[in-house]
Amino acid sequence: PTTQVTTLSASGADAFVVAVAGRACPGALQAAATSQWRPITYVTLTCSSQALMGVAGDASTGVISTQVAHDPANPAVADEPAVAEFLEQG
Repeated sequence: PTTQVTTLSASGADAFVVAVAGRACPGALQAAATSQWRPITYVTLTCSSQALMGVAGDASTGVISTQVAHDPANPAVADEPAVAEFLEQG
């Protein structure tokens, strides 16, 4: 994602929407942070998990996301019935 982020950074865009899944998400956030580009940054559900944001590290600071589901890796929701069922049944 570094090449795409570099192109977007050079465009002067003031918003960055990261709509990718998996390791490409933290990679895109890290590329933006390395480039010193500071747009308002939005990530989609496929990018907003605690695990991916953890991989992004400091590059995830200030990122805005929306999530309509519970992240089963988040201990704060471990007692939610749907999360417990998911963890039990997989």
